[in-house]
Amino acid sequence: MNVSYNVKEELCIEHTPGAGAIVIFGASGDLTKRKLLPAIYSLFQRGLLSPKVAVVGVARTAMSHDEFREQVAEELAFIERFSYVSGQYTEPSTYVALREELERVATAHCTGGNALFYLAMPPELFEPIVRELHGAKLLEEVGSWSRVIIEKPFGHDLESAIAL
Repeated sequence: MNVSYNVKEELCIEHTPGAGAIVIFGASGDLTKRKLLPAIYSLFQRGLLSPKVAVVGVARTAMSHDEFREQVAEELAFIERFSYVSGQYTEPSTYVALREELERVATAHCTGGNALFYLAMPPELFEPIVRELHGAKLLEEVGSWSRVIIEKPFGHDLESAIAL
């Protein structure tokens, strides 16, 4: 079967997504450093990140925005779009601080209030984090969108997956 170049090209269309914040839970962890941040940088290099994208790291490790930026990578050309919130994943105060940071980046980087929450966490933290996101009204979609992405296997059996 001979497939023309145009058909192949149509199957591989890349486009730049719209405005939004990428919130990485587990931002100080190994998965984030080895996989997520290089992937985000690759998207940036290929022109596949909107200029209205911000990255907010969330983790228990106490550090400032600048310390997080230093940890991310010195060579990132869009490093000013990175920020950080430290706190316990089960504490409502962490999500109050996250909401405030998302409001700040919405203004600073025109994210439109859109947020993608990436949980690079052990499965036992999925439910508490999503519960706290909901409690802080960070999953409401009034004039914006929000999505939750779970990195790890979803549960350890069918029953736990259904519960999640």
